[in-house]
Order: sequence, then C-alpha cells, then structure tokens
Amino acid sequence: EVERGRVRAETPRWGARTLDLDVVLFDGRRVDTPQLRIPHPELPHRDFWQRELAALGVDWRACAEAAR
Repeated sequence: EVERGRVRAETPRWGARTLDLDVVLFDGRRVDTPQLRIPHPELPHRDFWQRELAALGVDWRACAEAAR
C-alpha cells in the first residue's frame, strides 16, 4: 500500500483515520490468513455492519456461521 500512496498516519485510538477499509464479506469467499480474515471475525458483534448487510439482502448470520 505504501507504493500506492496509501499510508496510514498515526492517530489516536478510535480517532479519525486517513484510510479505513473493513472487508466484511467478499463474494461468499472465506479467507483466513494472518493479514486478512473474511468474513470479518467481528461481524456478529457489529450491529452497524449487520444493518447495512440486511439492507442489501445479505444473510450475514449464514456468512458468519460458514466462517467458523
């Protein structure tokens, strides 16, 4: 990401960020590496993601269960 100019500056915890991207789900795929986990492991605990996914017609519970 540094090569692309996307460098995250140090900010206070939970403060504003220059770049913040959460990959919650991706095309039904499951990824489990040290750098990335899809579905996002905190999905069952983040109601704001749940509401957005529900509005899109996505069954986030099935996705989160499939990741276990």
